[in-house]
Amino acid sequence: MGTQAYIVDRGSVDIVKLAGGHSIVVGMIGQRGMFGEMSLLEGVPRMASAVAKGEVRLFVMDNDVFSNWSTAP
Repeated sequence: MGTQAYIVDRGSVDIVKLAGGHSIVVGMIGQRGMFGEMSLLEGVPRMASAVAKGEVRLFVMDNDVFSNWSTAP
């Protein structure tokens, strides 16, 4: 189960799932995109992995920070 969500500040990441022993890119998250939030919201295990495409800078939010951020006016 994930304990953090991520916002891409710079660069991009591929969202990858394993199928039949192979990595399959199922999406791409670019600047200002977010990933990992569903695991925080739903309390379920992560369904995919994120792989940096080159140099990437991320903002990392734990559950407390994410809860405060998502409910801010």
